[in-house]
Amino acid sequence: MSDERIELRAVVHFLFLKGLTNRAIYEEVNAVYGQGEQVVALSSVKYWTKAFKEGRTRMADESRPGRPRIPGLGERVKELLAEEQFLSQKKLAKALGVHQTTMHRVLTEDLGLVRVNFKWIPHSLNDTQKRERVELAGNLLDILESSRANWSNIITGDETWVYLENQRDFVWQDPNKERPKKPRTTIGSRKVMITVLWSSSGIQSVSLLQPGQKFDRSFFESVLDKLAEEIAKRRPHLGTEGVMLHIDNARPHLVPGKIRELGLVRLPHPPYSPDLAPSDFFLFGYLKYLLRGKTFASHTELFTEVCQILRDIQPRQYASAYEEWTVRLRNCITNEGNYYSIS
Repeated sequence: MSDERIELRAVVHFLFLKGLTNRAIYEEVNAVYGQGEQVVALSSVKYWTKAFKEGRTRMADESRPGRPRIPGLGERVKELLAEEQFLSQKKLAKALGVHQTTMHRVLTEDLGLVRVNFKWIPHSLNDTQKRERVELAGNLLDILESSRANWSNIITGDETWVYLENQRDFVWQDPNKERPKKPRTTIGSRKVMITVLWSSSGIQSVSLLQPGQKFDRSFFESVLDKLAEEIAKRRPHLGTEGVMLHIDNARPHLVPGKIRELGLVRLPHPPYSPDLAPSDFFLFGYLKYLLRGKTFASHTELFTEVCQILRDIQPRQYASAYEEWTVRLRNCITNEGNYYSIS
């Protein structure tokens, strides 16, 4: 019994004692508590004024024994769930010929079960893939740990789509107004693909896939050429010497000839492992969070804003992402290649 319901009944009792009619009590209570909506039905007001006339003063519900338990129902539910664990409450109730309320009570009170949503994972891993994840995570962790003082020379990156229209998920408004609608992004939504290459010290290069341009190996080779130029500007005497590149195993990224030509060393990346890719678990989610509520008139305007946001992110945030990277790699190894969510 909620305090709110007891309070409403007390108010009905007070207005009843003042001599108001049922209709007047109904209108008064809903005007004060409902703010335009019904919080108590006229039938409830009639029920309680009748009870008060008969001498009732207690506002809480009287204790009731409830319906008797159906013998063996819990065991029958367990048997059905053992055969098919994904049966819904509605289907269980129909199969056993009981009301859904009864089935809910059996599931939650008698059996102590709770309904949980499935946890999203990137891929259903087989044993071979798990072993490969463990092996390559170990190799990558060794490199990161041994090169901790030179993390700025370990460049990671990936591609992502960013949208010209980025609506927020909420708005403050008058409660009487209709709730605004947010259309779901579709394949036809206006968007552009960007490739971001970065290190523990910050952004190294950002490239835009021009409208009509294909995302293929030729494009990614141009991305790496741009990266090499940016590195040469920052360290003209060393160039790409000692620079290591970490990217996932997408087909356009398979350009070993260009990587050798530029003097880069490619680091291993475990298969089916966005959970071990810093761009996925840190950068792109943060970027899209900062884009929320912004709309852009053109691809160029959007790209300019993206570059500004990325360069405004503090170096300590990039360094922190690399620290988390090592934690995730260790967890992958500890959990024998299974996906692990860091709380």
